[in-house]
Amino acid sequence: MNSRRKKFVMVLVPASLFLGWRTVSLFTRPSTPAGAAADVVAASAPALEVPAMPRPLQLEVSQAVLQLQAKRSKLAWGRDPFAGRIAPMPTSAPAVTPVRAPPPPPWMLTGVSRSAGRNLAILAGRIVSEGDRVADQYEVIEVSDREVVIRDGKWKHRFTLGVNGAQTVAIGETK
Repeated sequence: MNSRRKKFVMVLVPASLFLGWRTVSLFTRPSTPAGAAADVVAASAPALEVPAMPRPLQLEVSQAVLQLQAKRSKLAWGRDPFAGRIAPMPTSAPAVTPVRAPPPPPWMLTGVSRSAGRNLAILAGRIVSEGDRVADQYEVIEVSDREVVIRDGKWKHRFTLGVNGAQTVAIGETK
């Protein structure tokens, strides 16, 4: 027998004997006086009475609720679980119809420049500055580095450099 096999047998034999002994001792009762006394005490002890579990509370449910549940149980999945439980809010004032903004002029801001202490812009192929009137309807109210704002009555149209079209807001709004 070579030395490697000898080492294997030297470890395997004691380990298997130890595991066999532990297995037998786990499944058999100890025969010591303390173990015998524990068996006697366990046999002579009265059985403990387990109290009965209380019955669950039964809630009184009206027939209307039961009928509603039966009707809703037949509905398809994905329904709103709160449907029918929320009362509609009373309306105190009539709804206000929003005023539609007029369409902005179909122009494009193509350039902004600063000359002689004031900003100039090229809007719809025409050079404009603050205070100028365009197409006899619009007044230029602001020229900044990248934007031009014109006013048409109570509406403002904001043109941004390089963007086709304008953003329209009411005069009182900030945007």
